[in-house]
Amino acid sequence: MRKKIWLSIIMGILVGATSSFFLYQGEPVFFQIEYIHPNETVKVWEQNFDVTVSAFRITVLSIVGFFLGLWIVDRIRVWFQRMH
Repeated sequence: MRKKIWLSIIMGILVGATSSFFLYQGEPVFFQIEYIHPNETVKVWEQNFDVTVSAFRITVLSIVGFFLGLWIVDRIRVWFQRMH
């Protein structure tokens, strides 16, 4: 069971990070906003939370998907062993 969990985490992170990289290739993670005041202009760096949250969600769903896939394969293997 521990092997399945670790394998799911590692593969989920790899697949999630890779797919997020290609999916959000043109999107900036940080962007700059200019605030113009009467005496000065201030530039502030903001984080693009849409990209960050979406990439995290893809990674978590990949981990869960890999774990469910491994669990289903194990259940099918045990079911076939009982049949024969």
